[in-house]
Amino acid sequence: MDPLKRISPFSCLACLFLCFSAWVGAVEKNVQICIGDGSEWAPFTYWERTAEGEINKDKLIGSATELVIAALKELGYQHSIRYMPWARVQAVMADYSENPICDMSWDASFKEERFKKYYYSIPLYRTHLGVFYSKKKFNFGPPIHHLEDLKHFELCGVAGFNYDRFKLGDNIVRVNKVEQVLKLIDGQRCDLFPSEIETIYGGVSVGAFTLSQDIQSMRLPGLFKTFYAILSKQSPLVKELIVPFNQTLIRLQAIGETERIFKKYLPGGTGL
Repeated sequence: MDPLKRISPFSCLACLFLCFSAWVGAVEKNVQICIGDGSEWAPFTYWERTAEGEINKDKLIGSATELVIAALKELGYQHSIRYMPWARVQAVMADYSENPICDMSWDASFKEERFKKYYYSIPLYRTHLGVFYSKKKFNFGPPIHHLEDLKHFELCGVAGFNYDRFKLGDNIVRVNKVEQVLKLIDGQRCDLFPSEIETIYGGVSVGAFTLSQDIQSMRLPGLFKTFYAILSKQSPLVKELIVPFNQTLIRLQAIGETERIFKKYLPGGTGL
């Protein structure tokens, strides 16, 4: 008898069901990551450079990127990454039921309105806050003695970035990219650029943008900003991921793996 004739229709259906189940399981274990592409966030999240210095947008690297991907892999999750403006990343994640393409992102600071829309991870890292200015306008540095003094200057920043720690209110003009702000500062069309210090120098180090020799920075003593991963509260996948993801991050911190990863990119590590 032909061996193929011995295979019953039920066996075929069972095989199809198992194959379908395996496919569904693989799809469900894929975390959809969305990253803002307006300005690279080196040394935490940025694109790899080729030997010729060209941007390789097929490879996302950086300390925060490496840590998050390591945690997902340890949990058995695959991932896919798409890029869009940071403001859109936040909007799409908050409206996941209408456009289910973003489960997670990172390099996000805390804001009350975000806290209502997303689950937060444990802290990933911390940066120093300060201002960038032009020596052509402030040869001896801007006269800042208290945080409230910032209100007396013309300030420029980036759309979608969180400036709550600077307590500025609406006293800041926003443009689309970091390099645009730096040009405004260099051209003395803006007094100060409040920012994380590490990410500006990190961007310069990888060639994401340049600083003219006249642009300097000033740290604001005791002022820091903490960054997290954020996960959409509307994503079914996130509901099962958020607890083990945070537990894995805690374990990686406890065994020293997190600091090891961050010190590859920044001598001070996470800053936590």
